[in-house]
Amino acid sequence: MYRQRKKHIILLESKNRLIESQKEDIEIKKEQLMEINLAKDKVFGIISHDLRNAIKGLVVGAEELQHIQIYDEVQKIKTVRFIDFSAKQTNKLLESLLEYANQRFQQKELKLEEIFLSELIDKAIDLYSSEIKSKNLTITKDVFHPTAKANEDYTRLIIRNILHNAIKFSQIGGTININISKEDDFTILKITDHGIGMSIKEIDKVNNYLPPEIQTPIGNISKGTGFGLITAKESIEKLDGELYIDSSENTGTTIHLYFLSN
Repeated sequence: MYRQRKKHIILLESKNRLIESQKEDIEIKKEQLMEINLAKDKVFGIISHDLRNAIKGLVVGAEELQHIQIYDEVQKIKTVRFIDFSAKQTNKLLESLLEYANQRFQQKELKLEEIFLSELIDKAIDLYSSEIKSKNLTITKDVFHPTAKANEDYTRLIIRNILHNAIKFSQIGGTININISKEDDFTILKITDHGIGMSIKEIDKVNNYLPPEIQTPIGNISKGTGFGLITAKESIEKLDGELYIDSSENTGTTIHLYFLSN
């Protein structure tokens, strides 16, 4: 009886360990599912946020084409070229976003390699060229160290979000300054606008991964504002970098992006 009782106890302990192990597996899978759902929501938000602005160029071009006089061949050709350019840029943007979504859902290990930040900035400027032109903005660029050790898709997304915020919250006729330098083991990209700025309260929200609400220069609350900042912050942290905000209301904002350097 003693042996049977001992055997029974051992069997129960074994079953309890199995149950505990299964509980741990369930909790892990539950957390993974929550992370995937959050990633899904963010991916759809990114696609909506970025594609809305890219498609805007196509809409503007199509509207202009409708109002061109039938005999104005020069303006017609110019507008068609603009629409063609916008369509190609939108296609590139979609491909990039789908690659980003693929990485987030499959949770692949990010490959870090040498990338040229200056080239990605130029492409982002081209992407938002219609908005830059419509607001008569001037963009200056000082490059002292052009490369960083990062993932190109993530970095492209980071730059687009930060640059678009700088454009959106700049006053008409304003200036955006871009600077790339190196400090210790980091390549530092600074994007500075001289627009409406951010309060300490809104900066704290971003630092805690919460979307801020910032008034646009024309006084309207911008829908989705802050989403780009949070996405950029989370993305650069996945690259072992950091995002810092230096801003004050009615003065402007500088976003400091710290990338690993080669």
